Amino acid sequence: MKKLEFKALLSRREARAALWAAGFSLLFLALGHAFGYLNLIYSGSGVMVDASQGRVAQISAGRWAQPFYFAVRGGISAPMLVGLLSGTWLAAAAAIIALALGITHPLTLALLAGALCLNPAVTAINASKLNVADAYFLALLLCLLGAALAARGRRLILPAAVCWCAGIALEQSMAAAGLSLLMLMALRALLAGRPAREAMTLLVRGLIALLLGMALTLLGWLLMARRVGADWNPALRLPQGAQEGGLLGAYLDPLRRYLSPYTAYRALGGVLCALLLAGSFALLALAAARLARRERALALALSLLLPLAVNLPVLSGDVSAGTAETFAYAFLALACVMVLDAAFAQVRALRMAYGAGMGLLMLSALIFSNQVYLKKNLEQQSTLSIMTRVIDRVERTEGYVPGATPVALLGSLEDSPLAVAREGFEHLEDFDATSSRFAADGVEENTWYMWEIMGYPCNLVSYYEAEIIAESEEGQAMPVFPAQGSCRMLDGVMVVKLS
Repeated sequence: MKKLEFKALLSRREARAALWAAGFSLLFLALGHAFGYLNLIYSGSGVMVDASQGRVAQISAGRWAQPFYFAVRGGISAPMLVGLLSGTWLAAAAAIIALALGITHPLTLALLAGALCLNPAVTAINASKLNVADAYFLALLLCLLGAALAARGRRLILPAAVCWCAGIALEQSMAAAGLSLLMLMALRALLAGRPAREAMTLLVRGLIALLLGMALTLLGWLLMARRVGADWNPALRLPQGAQEGGLLGAYLDPLRRYLSPYTAYRALGGVLCALLLAGSFALLALAAARLARRERALALALSLLLPLAVNLPVLSGDVSAGTAETFAYAFLALACVMVLDAAFAQVRALRMAYGAGMGLLMLSALIFSNQVYLKKNLEQQSTLSIMTRVIDRVERTEGYVPGATPVALLGSLEDSPLAVAREGFEHLEDFDATSSRFAADGVEENTWYMWEIMGYPCNLVSYYEAEIIAESEEGQAMPVFPAQGSCRMLDGVMVVKLS
């Protein structure tokens, strides 16, 4: 009996579609992101190679499930292992989306996989947070699974809530992806001729599961914070654009970012995204015209509210991250794919036009992601070169003993005279993940770079002590590296002024 139920739940056609979606995802991940997984591109907070070292900070920020995940995966973030796990989670995510939206045509599945795996979110996470990237993609998978389970029936609301909880506890911003999928599932049901009541029931079940998951997440966060003595200051993090433009700003920000895509061909990409979005809404309006009044109104409302779903505010204990991490780009593109597949997949000319447009966008994104990873690899080498010179200068300073003498690193390379734009990569400057010029782009990153990347026995003083030295008269008078006198002993402390 169980075997028959399984077959009814997942038909041969659906299983084939899931495999196609996963296979296309792995192909695009290899083409677009393999360089990042096979080379050293640790940057920003990612220079903390041992991700388990950030346990207290992860819990304080609300990502209290990450320490458990890294205890299983291992704290050391080996790039190839991160790549293998990331590929697994993203391929599974593509399969879930294909099943949830009922997409079965190979071309449409390829577009789905490309929209998911070649969007700027994946590139941004890999480029700036490679040490925890696989945890982010697992969070995406779990939030999508929570939405898909809730849509299956009320008996699965509790398992769905657990999935939501685990996903949000790994990375809060991924909740937006689950909510977006939930809305697309309801829209797909309406376009398939289902009554509005059924679509609303699906939405309500999903929202109940989401709220339960958020409640469980808050409870787990509180317990973990108390256990390790971390700060517990949950605050509603406003969505991008809301700070300046309120609700309208939050609504328009994902659209603005989608229409100004981070790709190798910016102008062409913007035109193609505008055409795809406008064309999809026109197709949706034509399909909705065939529906009854209630179903038509609900379908149009869901499509118009989607930009708010992809830009969802979240509870967090740290500052706001970039919108790229909410997968706003992916789900607006997925909405276009779903509308085509749901209403006009049988029209070959439309399918080929969509395929050509999104194919160009995917090619542009593939080129862009490889450029990003090359820049991060060059930054890694530049940082290694300068830090090697710093260590050499320090060791030639009289009175310095490696591992014993206290060391104060003042400022960061990012603010030094050596931080100049890399020629030929100027078009990457406005992408958050590649806006820096060195792998260690902050004071805290200097610490982890010296300990984790260089592996040098540097007895660093606290940030507070370094700040006092920097504000002192002697610290202010010191020149900036590489000038003579930028490395000197002050009251028994080896001081290096980087900026």
